[in-house]
Amino acid sequence: MFDRIPRAGIGLAVMLLIAACSPTAASPSAAPASQPATAAPTEAPPASAPAESSSAAASGDRHTPEEVDAATGEHHVSSIYAVPKTLKEKYLLAFLNPGRSVPFFVDWSDGMNAAADYYGVDLIETDLDLKFENTVSSYESISGQDPDVLGTLTTAGVALKAQADKVGLPIIPIDIAIEGNPYYLGVPNEKSGQFAGDYIAKAAAAKLAGDWAGRNVVYIGLGSTNPEVQKRTLGALEEIRKTIPIDDANVVHLLCDGQAEPCNTATVDALTAHPNDVFLIVGMNDEAGVGGLQAVKAQGRAKDALMVTLGADKAGRDILRSDSDGVMIGAVDYNPWAEGWSWVEAALAVAEGEGDQFKEYDVNRVITRDNVDEIYPDN
Repeated sequence: MFDRIPRAGIGLAVMLLIAACSPTAASPSAAPASQPATAAPTEAPPASAPAESSSAAASGDRHTPEEVDAATGEHHVSSIYAVPKTLKEKYLLAFLNPGRSVPFFVDWSDGMNAAADYYGVDLIETDLDLKFENTVSSYESISGQDPDVLGTLTTAGVALKAQADKVGLPIIPIDIAIEGNPYYLGVPNEKSGQFAGDYIAKAAAAKLAGDWAGRNVVYIGLGSTNPEVQKRTLGALEEIRKTIPIDDANVVHLLCDGQAEPCNTATVDALTAHPNDVFLIVGMNDEAGVGGLQAVKAQGRAKDALMVTLGADKAGRDILRSDSDGVMIGAVDYNPWAEGWSWVEAALAVAEGEGDQFKEYDVNRVITRDNVDEIYPDN
């Protein structure tokens, strides 16, 4: 087993950004609930049973999980906090979007704006345009509007927190935790990787009983230099090995940090080094999968590979629909629109003085070519 960082140099800010949803530290969530136990992924909606806040007993005074599910349509948001129907005031929420050029973060924005409209609060948003060094100045550009809660994904979280602390402004970072910050909302990296591993292992077992009988299996993890994000592809390998024995000599970790071009280059090298083998490829995000799939097809190895990605953003959904060779078999659904909606719920919990009441964000389904149009009919 070996780790390989692709030849192309990658700037830290862009690496972590394009990684799309990757906490860098084990900062505690405000939610006290424990991580749900891992279960086999489902391939179709609805999403998991909506979580109930412990303060949701007076359901008539709060938005119910059923109401939120109905209001969010095809996105099937599982509410993480029962928002009061009458808020203490009309809050102003602020979000420093890491980069609206990335489809995943556009989905965040759309979900946040929909939630703000539904709950009757205001939302202002800036665009860091992948330039994390501008995080503090971006905040300063909207600080005069006196927001009640601030959110972002940034590698400059400590500096941002120092500024926000001066005025007592709470921050809820999304997918990259901030050291020393009491709040956090993000995807479960290890669990989502295990989902991917479980799904691809079942497909591989069927192949090994048929077309791939007698072939040597190589695992390629299109992973990350970020240890927390790397839990995705490591979790996938752990789960695959429960079904298919793969020794360390047949494990290749390509640390291409979720960017299509470096992942393409690194995957070509791995395929070339194993001319007679078959491959199980897991991408830490959909953009990694785009690069991996391009490499597989360019090398004429479509019959020798299966791939699953993590995220199911527009890039992942597009290759699910277009890959007629059947290499790309699924994407663990991070449902970024729902994650954006959930951030608004978490922000309102903090604003209402119930910051210990919002639950962890969860993932629970795999998007496939067979169900992608049903679950995401519009895009």
